[in-house]
Amino acid sequence: MHVLVTNDDGIESDGLWALADAAARLGSVTVVAPHVDQSGQSVSIRLRHPVAVQRRLVGRPGDAQAPYATFAVEASPATCVLLACGRLAHQPFDLVLAGINHGANVASDIWLSGTVGAARMGSLLGIPALAVSVDHDRRTHDGSLYWADIASIAAELGRGLVSHAQPLLLNLNVPNQPCAALGGLLATAVSLRSRIAASQVLEVDPSVYSVRFQPWAAHLAEPGSDLWALDHGLASVSLLTPHPSDAPALDLAALCGRVSRDLGITLAGASRV
Repeated sequence: MHVLVTNDDGIESDGLWALADAAARLGSVTVVAPHVDQSGQSVSIRLRHPVAVQRRLVGRPGDAQAPYATFAVEASPATCVLLACGRLAHQPFDLVLAGINHGANVASDIWLSGTVGAARMGSLLGIPALAVSVDHDRRTHDGSLYWADIASIAAELGRGLVSHAQPLLLNLNVPNQPCAALGGLLATAVSLRSRIAASQVLEVDPSVYSVRFQPWAAHLAEPGSDLWALDHGLASVSLLTPHPSDAPALDLAALCGRVSRDLGITLAGASRV
């Protein structure tokens, strides 16, 4: 299996490298990610202008050399996936993993996410894809994040997604907890809530503005939704693309159950999408 790992937080992100390490258990890995933070880029792509790409000999900070073929791209996450599939890789990809995003991507706001946008580009190119995010509001006492545990869940979901042999797009959100402490892994619907309408546009200077989103009112989330799952300490998996009419449907609840058993996650009961 050949796995493309990307993100929107940039090439230096700890979450990116945790995801790459977990993906290496599935097969060969190529890392193609933005050279700096590209959050909020959705599925935008760079048109009409050249895109600079740098082959990195050193991956994460502290490595003597890059453990995987690694490229830093001066463009959006979706452009990274487009370039990776069209030029940078010498063999086709079987799976796209995007993340681990530093912050949850849930409810209607997912369509703004560069992480989800990168995975969506993979799906549009005919490749099974998974967007992965951690709910960083649930930090440990020392502020650390359980990157490796979250990456393990993503890798096992990716394995199951590839075995289904359809270019489906899944969105995974995980509370910041070790696998054994999670309340469950739940197949969810996407909440219809949104922070966009409640966003604030602030004037910094007469010609400079900033946009600020309000915190989620999680108690208003619909039961069984992705936002509801996080509020109840559950990891959430949502299907973001429709099943092809001529293909068998993915049993997402069964996949969540299998991954939960393999990783020792408490089963909280599965709701079907």
